[in-house]
Amino acid sequence: MAFFRLRLVAPLLSVIIVLLAAPCAAQNLGSRRTRYLSGFVKDALGRPLAGSNVTLKSIDGRVLRTATTDSRGVFRFKEPGAG
Repeated sequence: MAFFRLRLVAPLLSVIIVLLAAPCAAQNLGSRRTRYLSGFVKDALGRPLAGSNVTLKSIDGRVLRTATTDSRGVFRFKEPGAG
């Protein structure tokens, strides 16, 4: 049972860690280049989780972007102000 819980929690922790890095990635938004926030989702054994839904939310809980991981578990968001 503990392994099952860990298997569910580990991917969520990975996403949270990546999203906490968003303020660093969001610096220099004044340039005209499109910027992205990307990361990956893995299970507790380190295998990529394809087809996982990832949601980027604002501090107040509004959904800013959604993405689905590819076959390598990778997701990518355009910067929130990029449309």
